[in-house]
Amino acid sequence: MRQLPSILFAAAAAVAGVSVAWAQTAPPAPAPAAAPRGDPDAPANMKNRKVLPANITHRELGQTMRAFALSLGVRCAYCHVGPPDGPLSAFDFASDANPHKNIARGMIRMADRINAELPKIADKDSRVSCYSCHRGATKPALVPPEPPHPADAPKAPAS
Repeated sequence: MRQLPSILFAAAAAVAGVSVAWAQTAPPAPAPAAAPRGDPDAPANMKNRKVLPANITHRELGQTMRAFALSLGVRCAYCHVGPPDGPLSAFDFASDANPHKNIARGMIRMADRINAELPKIADKDSRVSCYSCHRGATKPALVPPEPPHPADAPKAPAS
């Protein structure tokens, strides 16, 4: 009979350990969005399109949105109205309720203006994109990070 309390204690400890491990585990990544139905090279039937090309295809739209997301380190809900980890079918992509959407439109226009002028002052193939400045962050860094210093190298004097 003396063994029963130690077995119960071990079982309770195991359950507690599993519970703690489960609580500290990151939630699984959401499943990738389903491919658009129909022809991916057909024009995207978008409502409230203001800066993207009128003839953009489903495939190009997906590639463009993915580039925005990767360049800023965000997901769809950063600019569009919908649940942060919800399915694309739950989003109201035509809505302008999220202020980041209008900021993004302004940034697209700015990049278009820069890209129209850049070949005149730099190499003809020079272009900028969201990633040129954002580098995976919603707010571009205004000063580059300090390069790593070897442990034995003298440190720069503080200013």
